[in-house]
Amino acid sequence: ENFKIYWGVNIIEFKQIEYFEAVSRLKSYTKAAKELFITQPSITVAIRKLEEELGVKLIERDNKSLYLTEAGEIFLIHAKEVLDKMKETTRIMADIQSNNKKILKFAFPPAMGAWLWSEIYPNFTNKYPNIDIEIEDLGTKEIIDAIKEGKIELGFGVLDMVEDKDMETMFVKKGEIKVLINSNHRFKDLEKIPMEFLCDETYIQYKRNKTFIEKRMLEEFKSYQINPSIMYVKEQSSAYDLVSKCHGFAATLDDSISILKNNTNIISKPLKESIYFHSGLIWSKDKYLSEAARDFIKFIIK
Repeated sequence: ENFKIYWGVNIIEFKQIEYFEAVSRLKSYTKAAKELFITQPSITVAIRKLEEELGVKLIERDNKSLYLTEAGEIFLIHAKEVLDKMKETTRIMADIQSNNKKILKFAFPPAMGAWLWSEIYPNFTNKYPNIDIEIEDLGTKEIIDAIKEGKIELGFGVLDMVEDKDMETMFVKKGEIKVLINSNHRFKDLEKIPMEFLCDETYIQYKRNKTFIEKRMLEEFKSYQINPSIMYVKEQSSAYDLVSKCHGFAATLDDSISILKNNTNIISKPLKESIYFHSGLIWSKDKYLSEAARDFIKFIIK
């Protein structure tokens, strides 16, 4: 069914807004038609009719490209709001239907929250067999972005990183950053490692858009006025591999993850001056929280 929207004295069909947004985003009538599974002439006619109803030109075309007029730029802002609201409404209506299979889109960092796996499978899935969970490996900042974009509904991350006022959080656990060293490292017999001892060591950091670990470790280095050599790697597993081969030290939020727990060449040690953090659930304040998400929150805080 096609919805009609009263825009001032004009009646605008929902599909016109959808077509306009797709053309504006893809900068192409052909690509928009392909994405929407309709013919290009259908989009052209719909947008021309939209412009006639509004009494303004929205899109201009030359031989090489198309671009939005000033009116088109303004209309696009409101068009996106309409589309987002319709998508949200459709999602809510589907969620309300109790006989539907529920899907929870959830994410947490790959190097944190290993305990969640044993809680989700089989405990949560046994208790809520009508809920399927789609899990993504994302860092805390990526989780916030994904929630805003509607890609996921709920995340578990480092709450100390959440500064966005549009996000709701719920504290679950307190954690501690630990240092990872080779099992034969000269610090292996220390109960705790003083930060200043790391001065002459190589710090191996997984470069992932300013992670909490990187931020806090660099702050600590600065406060202790030490300047260790830093080696950045593209993959978290590469950092662990280098530590296992005694090429430096790394840091972790969770030393119980299997990639560390099962590696006999790596041991973890707390710092003498502990660095604590708070972890928990993250979701949007302004978006509807599905029944599946609410059930998951209740389950975690049980």
